[in-house]
Amino acid sequence: MHLLVKFIGAQKDNRRYPSGASFLRPSIAMTEKNVAVSSYPIRLGQFLKLADMVQDGFEAKIVILEGEVEVNGVVEIRRGRQLQRDDVVTFRECQIRCG
Repeated sequence: MHLLVKFIGAQKDNRRYPSGASFLRPSIAMTEKNVAVSSYPIRLGQFLKLADMVQDGFEAKIVILEGEVEVNGVVEIRRGRQLQRDDVVTFRECQIRCG
């Protein structure tokens, strides 16, 4: 799995955090946008492609399995996760709302 991460250029966060605060991340300015979807539900992998956040289904699979994608604030590792209207997907400092 690590070879695939290096292949697509993803970076792991190797910084050290104070004891008990390993879940904290540095604050990063998030950009927000809405993506119009013609029919619901839509699968998470398809949505990432539709929003132009990944190039293809293989890249979507990798970033989802690596835990880089959140749906409504919860890390999601299922590519087939069904998204509904007004779900918020967070990926690489960008929040995308299903609209």
